[in-house]
Amino acid sequence: MKFDQTFNFHGLVGLRVQTDASFAADYFQAEYGQANGPTSSELPTVTLYWSESSLPRRPDSSYRLKIHKGLARWYYRVRFKPEAILIEAAGNQAAVPMVHHMLVHGCLRFLCSGGRAMLLHAASLAQEDRSLVFAGSGGVGKTTVSSIVLEQGGSNWQLHADDYVFLSSTGDTYSYASRAHLYSDLLKGVPAVSGRLSRMQRAHLAVFGTVRRISGERIKWPLRVKPGQLWPNRKTAPRARMQALLLLERGEASEVNFEPILELDYLVDELMQVNFYEARHTIELIGGSDAPEDYLRKWKSRERKTLRHALEKTQAFRLLLPPTASLDREELETKLEHLVTQKDDRRVAD
Repeated sequence: MKFDQTFNFHGLVGLRVQTDASFAADYFQAEYGQANGPTSSELPTVTLYWSESSLPRRPDSSYRLKIHKGLARWYYRVRFKPEAILIEAAGNQAAVPMVHHMLVHGCLRFLCSGGRAMLLHAASLAQEDRSLVFAGSGGVGKTTVSSIVLEQGGSNWQLHADDYVFLSSTGDTYSYASRAHLYSDLLKGVPAVSGRLSRMQRAHLAVFGTVRRISGERIKWPLRVKPGQLWPNRKTAPRARMQALLLLERGEASEVNFEPILELDYLVDELMQVNFYEARHTIELIGGSDAPEDYLRKWKSRERKTLRHALEKTQAFRLLLPPTASLDREELETKLEHLVTQKDDRRVAD
């Protein structure tokens, strides 16, 4: 293979990409360049072998065909090995982001769950080695909340995670080195972001937003942007200690409110539901492969266990947000500043 890339995520899980297609190599370098580093035989690693194909030629009968939204088309097979997953795929250029989103990312999640951490669908900010983790379903406002704080908050705030964060059973959090995933709604909540995008990027956001609206939310294409472009004066915190987890909800309230979450089982169930809704494409594509019959049960069990142990050591709140148009950004930042710096030993309980 012409390109052989390796990425190491904090020694928790690794990724290797081998391909002759420069556009595929460029995509993964742009996505994970911050995590460039060697892997080892001891590190659980996903390996992707990618080759360009115009289709419809099937590599061989063991490959399955996937067509997504009529544009992304690829053949693939997935092979499980101890502490490793091999993905072999051949398709068109539009398929590369989909193979990443639907297969590579989910397989990284599965392998990571077998160790001392998991990947949680959440945004996160850090300050003085403490992190706030913003969880919730897609579209609830995780990126908007973190962007508001990064835009107008004090200089101590750091970006920690955009879409996923590594969470360990001890309550430590680690950044997931990937690009920010932007939707057009963000520009309404944080208009200043628009000025940091190129004309082409703004046009893409507008087009993607229109497609999303017309499709009734069924087609959602994010614009991927490097964090350094959005937040040139903010550093990314590689590691922190979770100060609090906030489960975001939108409502009709007139101001930002925090409600303590004291039921551990309820919170774990909510987070598991969100996390495995996000994994639905991976589960669909792996079905019928040589995956162990009980892989999904083990995956869920491992993530649930990690969540319980981590949440026993932190505070948890339901963060109730008013509609974006009436959201007081200064109030939000002030309350989050107080939360990340306070000493409070309240914990979720059984």
